Amino acid sequence: EEYAKDMLRMCVYLGAMMYPETNRTAVWEYFIKWGYDGYLLYDVDSKGKIAERPGAYTGNNKSDFFSLMKTHVSKHVLRERHLDLLEQLKNIGSIDEMTSYDLLTAALMALWGARSRYNDVMKRFSNDMPSLNDLARVF
Repeated sequence: EEYAKDMLRMCVYLGAMMYPETNRTAVWEYFIKWGYDGYLLYDVDSKGKIAERPGAYTGNNKSDFFSLMKTHVSKHVLRERHLDLLEQLKNIGSIDEMTSYDLLTAALMALWGARSRYNDVMKRFSNDMPSLNDLARVF
């Protein structure tokens, strides 16, 4: 619970969304329980359907995660400022060792989450919502 509170504080302070591992439910379940589920980032499929759980599970598609990282490194390695991440990329022997490389796994999750179209879907809903000016006119 304390870890979930720290993650929530981070999201609020940075104005960031949380893209948690779906197989570790505590963080996102606490966000929902505490009424901060707006900070959770969900995947959206090609038909616009929002996933049931926020985040992703790295165990199912490790090769896809690493393919995305390979593309990222090939395009951005000269601007990459996280030397520890590059060190972990250099040292990992195989995809199966991913559980021993937390920083690398976090970076993979961040890249994967950055691809989500969830914010675009939510903007469509928010366009239908009244603005603060609309609500102010009521009073």
